Amino acid sequence: MVSSLSNILPINIVGTVSGTVASGTPTTIFSRANVQNVVIVTENPIPVSLVGEVGIGSRVKSTKTSDQAYTRANTPTLIEFSDSDNFDTDGWHDPAGADPEIFTVPAGKDGLYLIASSAFISFGVTGIDAHNIEIFVDGTIVAGGGAYFSSTNLAATDEVAMNVVDIIDLVAGQEITVGIQVADTTVTGQTDTIRSATISIVRLGSTV
Repeated sequence: MVSSLSNILPINIVGTVSGTVASGTPTTIFSRANVQNVVIVTENPIPVSLVGEVGIGSRVKSTKTSDQAYTRANTPTLIEFSDSDNFDTDGWHDPAGADPEIFTVPAGKDGLYLIASSAFISFGVTGIDAHNIEIFVDGTIVAGGGAYFSSTNLAATDEVAMNVVDIIDLVAGQEITVGIQVADTTVTGQTDTIRSATISIVRLGSTV
């Protein structure tokens, strides 16, 4: 990524870089393992003060591959991401901890986030119910998606996919969870199964 006085592109840097870029010679002012060097080429010395992030910001992705049974009810069952994290840049999540369903916004990482989650479920009983997948922040639902599914047309081994995605302002210390909830139940108290699930949380930039 190269920016000159004749072709200036917006760039963000993790941390703070301050000083004066020397004249005439390309100067590497920041480097990180997962991005290319950031280079500014100038014809004259200019003051430099860059704050922000290079590339993608703070992020976590977790994948659930083990079964989790849940009971059809009008209260959510939180998905336990207890298998593995694909990546976790800032200690968002502990899959082996006491609360594998919780993702906590790290200190200093306030911002605007893209949150996406999906789950595959299979039905253990017949009936037509509204199954929802929902994102919660500190226990309050902020986004949801789902549909009416008829398990009378599905075998017990069939899987139905549900997805939810939203862009949300978050501040440090807030807890993000994802749950499955069955509303308008025709068959309550019966057991279905979450076969697999994923969640991705990616910082897009500063809060709006």
